[in-house]
Amino acid sequence: MLPSERESPGFSPWGGSQVLSSLKFFDAGGFPISLNITWDAAFRVNGGNWQELGPITGSFTSRHQVRESWPVLVNNGNTIGTTP
Repeated sequence: MLPSERESPGFSPWGGSQVLSSLKFFDAGGFPISLNITWDAAFRVNGGNWQELGPITGSFTSRHQVRESWPVLVNNGNTIGTTP
């Protein structure tokens, strides 16, 4: 991969491009997240028959702020690339 490709908007080192920016979601508290989950359980006492509890469904909604930082290396001539 060319360096110019790594510096292009939407570049992801994990292979996919990032097509949605978090900038417009920052003031709203972050990206909206929704989760629906269903649990189905059964129990038994002292080796008896299994008793079904039936499905239990829960929902969760929240917002998550995503922040990105880019490392920057600076050679000031005193610490990097000097020779004794």
